[in-house]
Amino acid sequence: MKIPKSTPPKRSTESQPVLPEAELLLDESEKSPAPRQSPPPSLLPVERVESPSSETPEKTLQSERPPPYESRPAPPSRKSTLPAQPAFLTASLDTQEELADQLAQMGRQLKLNALHLANSISKEKDVMEDAGVKLETNLDTMTKERTFSTPLMSPKIHTVFFDALFTIVKPRRPIAAQYSKVINSHVSTAVPESAVATAFAEALKEVQVLKPAYEGGKDSWWSEVIRRTALKAGADANDVNKHLPQMTYHLLNVFGSKEGYVLFQDVIEAFDALKEAGVHIGLVSNTDGRMRDVLADLGVLSYFDAPIVLSEEEKVEKPSPVLWEVACRRAGIEGLAPASKSTAGEPATILHVGDELDADYFGALDAGLDSILLRRPGVKVIGRQVSEKDVTTVRMAESLGEVVSYVLRSQ
Repeated sequence: MKIPKSTPPKRSTESQPVLPEAELLLDESEKSPAPRQSPPPSLLPVERVESPSSETPEKTLQSERPPPYESRPAPPSRKSTLPAQPAFLTASLDTQEELADQLAQMGRQLKLNALHLANSISKEKDVMEDAGVKLETNLDTMTKERTFSTPLMSPKIHTVFFDALFTIVKPRRPIAAQYSKVINSHVSTAVPESAVATAFAEALKEVQVLKPAYEGGKDSWWSEVIRRTALKAGADANDVNKHLPQMTYHLLNVFGSKEGYVLFQDVIEAFDALKEAGVHIGLVSNTDGRMRDVLADLGVLSYFDAPIVLSEEEKVEKPSPVLWEVACRRAGIEGLAPASKSTAGEPATILHVGDELDADYFGALDAGLDSILLRRPGVKVIGRQVSEKDVTTVRMAESLGEVVSYVLRSQ
């Protein structure tokens, strides 16, 4: 009887590797315990993964794999935490200069605004103090107080006249130092600077009495001052007389330019503030015509839109009211009262500022002007006139900033 061969079930080559027939006939217990070599990777079974979705296992495995580096989204860009450079640093040189000019102009405007604010506060304080004075004093005291106090209800100040020397300009070096340097360069025996300082003060007063208002001309006038100074300081008379023309020429040139004079530090700022307020600036001074050259050389001559009146040119000196009469007439201001009127018909107060008590302060008051005595701390003045008048009622200032505050409070 022929027994039919049974056909073994087909095994999937995808799930199990193909083994030799001899190994199929062995029982599991009869197999050699020796370790069996791993089949090559291509023959290893591939584990199937059941997917809950309708996708095939191959597609599921591909979806779980990370995408290649090229297809990954780019990470979000981080914003720089470094501050941007200011435009001032990246701008061109011309732009930087323009910005610097604008900042400087803003600084000046802020100073002016602060000054206006301080003046407003001070004005209110003066109003309250003035009310208290009226309650505590009699009529005579009140009249005196109104005469010398800050004008609260008077017309605004229209023009300010300034003195020159020790008001807006001062010697670049001490006068005695410059005189002794020139004198000692022309005499055989040197004279000390201290002796020259004393001699100059005495010589100046003597010549002012002998030849008022630069009588005979400034050259001969100053030549006499130089001669007396050198002789009083102890210089040899023969040397002085021989070299006097050279000494005079040298010193006249020095004190006729910025080589001999310098502006006080508060002049430019004060002039700018007055111009901003619409106040005119003039000069009334007991000096000779070289003062115009000095102001031009120092760069401030253009500020003077009111007259410049000098004693040498008018042949008269302060405290004579003639100089202020000439100044006001040329400025187109009628009369010489503090509440006089300008040619435009508006009330105008005229103010004079100087460092001499008689020549500037009381001279201007006697001429009908308002006046301030300027006494700068630490400034030593040779030849300043000494007055015996009462100074308890004198309105004084220590800087041009105080003068500007006084003027702005009347605006």
